[in-house]
Amino acid sequence: MDTPTSKRPHFKINNKKYNFGANNNPIFMEIRRHLLDRDTFFEISLNKSSPLFVSSNQGEIALSYLMAAYSIHRPFVNDDFDYLKQNIRQIGCKTRSLNNSLLISYEVRYLTSQEQETQIKHGLDEIMVSLCVNDKKSDLLKTKLIYDFILSNVEYDFKYANHSAYNALFDKKAVCEGCAALLYRMLCFANVPCRIITGKGLQDRHAWNIAKIGKYWYNLDVTWDLYCRKKDRV
Repeated sequence: MDTPTSKRPHFKINNKKYNFGANNNPIFMEIRRHLLDRDTFFEISLNKSSPLFVSSNQGEIALSYLMAAYSIHRPFVNDDFDYLKQNIRQIGCKTRSLNNSLLISYEVRYLTSQEQETQIKHGLDEIMVSLCVNDKKSDLLKTKLIYDFILSNVEYDFKYANHSAYNALFDKKAVCEGCAALLYRMLCFANVPCRIITGKGLQDRHAWNIAKIGKYWYNLDVTWDLYCRKKDRV
């Protein structure tokens, strides 16, 4: 995916540079598959030639491997990259040697289950057809159709209990995380380049989107529109 930044973030293992999301390292791809399948516990086996095998900081590098895995983005995929990163709630990992191999044991907690992700996919299939979102429409029109759909069908969760795209889509209520995640899924589904951005809004943690329409990236904040509508503000 084209991004508004000129340089890809990277990390180093034994002075070798790895770009996040820009390689097909089989270890990263295997971890990515486990994350997309919402596996809570899984192990990765590395041989003794791996730089991790001889590193004195195995735990930190093991976490970097996981970060690299969820930073991989594939065209026409809307449940990886920023969405996958945002969906991960908690990460733990342990390393242990076994003969000539090193085993990394990961424990991951997610916002959504694999069953919920399947429901999201089927739900989006139907919604995108009903919205008549297709490649014949301009990115601007597709973005407006999707944005207006969320405004019309989702409420801001003032109890701060619903954080996922599943909550936004099926419970019709979510905080900024869920709204940004749903907008990301829908825009990527429509082949509109999109990112999830996190930072602060009015001194609180906040999530919103940027989307590329034409040559430029634009900020999209469906949460504030929902919030202002509820508070009768403009």
